[in-house]
Amino acid sequence: MSPAERDRLLRAFLAAAERGDLEGLQSLLAEQAVAYSDGGGVATAARKPVRGRDRVAQYLVRAVGIHGQQADTSVVTANGQHVVLVSRDGEPLAACWVDASPRGIDQVFFVVNPAKLARLAAAVAG
Repeated sequence: MSPAERDRLLRAFLAAAERGDLEGLQSLLAEQAVAYSDGGGVATAARKPVRGRDRVAQYLVRAVGIHGQQADTSVVTANGQHVVLVSRDGEPLAACWVDASPRGIDQVFFVVNPAKLARLAAAVAG
């Protein structure tokens, strides 16, 4: 999949997640989608990968409902691809990116580890 198509899916994914649109998320995810999260043992994150289109979509809607209130999102470039950076009051809360194929979004990656987020925010800022 081209970077442009992956970015299109990422932006559609972000819009559906912000709306809490379960069906919209499901339509973007591949049937065997997997979500991975990294809390570094210091931030709340799923301990095991979340597997399957429906479970991943439900996980995302719950996470946005819990953590996405009054959060700001921006799409930044890190490691040569677009990443959604979620912050509140200027403090990074999470970073998210996707891997996609013609089947849709195959993998969703979340980083909520504060040390890694601080490095990402610093790199983006300057």
